Amino acid sequence: MTTEEKSGDNSRKVRKEFKDLPIQDKISTLIELEIMTVSEGFEKLSECSISLGKKILETAFPDTCHESEKREARQSSE
Repeated sequence: MTTEEKSGDNSRKVRKEFKDLPIQDKISTLIELEIMTVSEGFEKLSECSISLGKKILETAFPDTCHESEKREARQSSE
């Protein structure tokens, strides 16, 4: 059985279980999934913002680098 087949079987199983839930549990589950999705979205957005900020600083001040980068450079040269 391939990974795709296992994933498809798993997906069908989850859908069946969800279908059999009472309406209140379905709503709760959907809200939980939405919260997880929004949380992941914010996490990704913050990662992108940090990355963009670093690139802007590196572009604006190319001759300076962070202390951690200086330490890493010294350690790798030793």
